[in-house]
Amino acid sequence: MTGVPPIKLDSTTTAEMRGEAPCSATRYRPRSCSQLRIQRLTTDRFGLGSAFVGLDGILRSGGDGHGPDLETPLRHDRHPNAHVDASVSGGFRMSASDRFDPELAAFLANVPLIDMKDVKKTRAGMVGLRPAGSESDDLGRRSGVITRSSVVKSLHGPHQIPVRIYERPDRAATAGVLFIHGGAFALGDLDVEDIKAMRLAVDCDCLVVSVDYRLAPEHPFPAGLDDCYDVLAWMADGVDLPQLDTSRIAVAGTSAGGCLAAGLTLLSRDRSGPAIAFQLLTYPALDSSGSSASAREFVDTPGWDGVNNRLMWTLYLGTTADANVSPYAAPALATDLRGLPPALILTAEFDPLRDEAAAYAGALASADVATRLLPSAGTFHGFETFAYQSAVAQWAIGEQTRAVRAALYDVRRATTATPIAPHSQQREESSCPG
Repeated sequence: MTGVPPIKLDSTTTAEMRGEAPCSATRYRPRSCSQLRIQRLTTDRFGLGSAFVGLDGILRSGGDGHGPDLETPLRHDRHPNAHVDASVSGGFRMSASDRFDPELAAFLANVPLIDMKDVKKTRAGMVGLRPAGSESDDLGRRSGVITRSSVVKSLHGPHQIPVRIYERPDRAATAGVLFIHGGAFALGDLDVEDIKAMRLAVDCDCLVVSVDYRLAPEHPFPAGLDDCYDVLAWMADGVDLPQLDTSRIAVAGTSAGGCLAAGLTLLSRDRSGPAIAFQLLTYPALDSSGSSASAREFVDTPGWDGVNNRLMWTLYLGTTADANVSPYAAPALATDLRGLPPALILTAEFDPLRDEAAAYAGALASADVATRLLPSAGTFHGFETFAYQSAVAQWAIGEQTRAVRAALYDVRRATTATPIAPHSQQREESSCPG
């Protein structure tokens, strides 16, 4: 990677990060000093050498004069009390609350059971996850952001694509975000992540369009991606959104929505379609092979697990074969990432998608795409939605909305280094041995 300066670290910080010294009492930090180590990311799959993530969350190359050449593979150290359950091959039992950020453990009851073997039952179980009078409604009233429903005519068939628009009526010119909800390509709707779309509109002071794309298995790839592209083209046309500055449109997606967002940047680039200013990928699903260490290890984690992950790709692709999968379906398979928009990629520690997202961040960085990898300690897949009120969820959403706002209104600050916050926003007053 070129053009990115190395991180400058003082000797005390370096010793703390390597676990060789107690953490300073005045520093923000995760549960243990070991979680602040500079960690090396090997990306042999992409033939890209290596990179490392520093305290600021910026991905940089290693062993080439741009940073320390460490021997530790990029990983999130397990909590010292975590254990592998021998009854689950490669599994990681997460039944005890001390496996997670302590605050997140209290929200585990909010996490729905997902079974991709029975999509209809899982869909029925997710109805009503967003209660009436939720935080989104309250936030909209306080901030002056209103929502309205509309439809976009598909360019790929006779159907219409439902969308929800978040806007401030008094804004004459504003940037925009195309928001793509998660749900394993087969679940979810405009309500399930309504609060995140509202936060983008409020915190980024922009217009947000959330797309209700068609779902698998009834509509496998490329149906969902086609719908997202059609809505992006509709936004860029600007006829129905006269207040939108069409030169400043970002895409944002969570989980499967992150996959669709990443695929959309590839598709739009290759079609010479609408320009995309920024991509926000929140623990995205990117690799249909399920071959990463985290995808094989975390088969019993809340929010998402490796077993459902394999079933998801079968439903989305309409086949169990991994050969000839389009990189628009699984962006980790893309061989050319040059010319893509700047990216922020958030990962959760106990998530089967963690490693493929980190590897994709490395591939983007090696292709000279300004990329920030934002790991979150002690978290599980979907923590922002299921534990929205928690400190770590508020920190993660805040980091993401700040990055999007910077990209849309001040390009120079889009990937500026921001210290990685710990699993909670509280300072610890005692020393923390590595």
